[in-house]
Amino acid sequence: MLGIIKKGEKFSDIDACVKNACELGFDVYLNFLAGVPFETLSDIQDSINFAFKYPVFYAEWSNIIPYPGTELYDWLERKKYLLSPPEEYLNTNSTVSNEPILKHRSFPIVRGKRFCTD
Repeated sequence: MLGIIKKGEKFSDIDACVKNACELGFDVYLNFLAGVPFETLSDIQDSINFAFKYPVFYAEWSNIIPYPGTELYDWLERKKYLLSPPEEYLNTNSTVSNEPILKHRSFPIVRGKRFCTD
């Protein structure tokens, strides 16, 4: 998933940093994105497993929000995966909203839940 969202870091580096920070006694906060295109249930399980790997203080999952002008937004618009125009979802949704913003091929769950498909 880090490669898909072009994060730039390698998981092994993140893992080492979290391990070291926990060992040094820092209150470690982990933030994960949910709903990344091509994400699978296995990817989500990997994130959950990582959140429990170390004694972190807090772990949070936030919805991915496609902002106009970004590569993600352009890709979703081309694929016709956006469920509403940005002027609607940017004013009514948040990172913790249960209303889906985009269709997601890996999660065949009905509208009104976190993910939605064609």
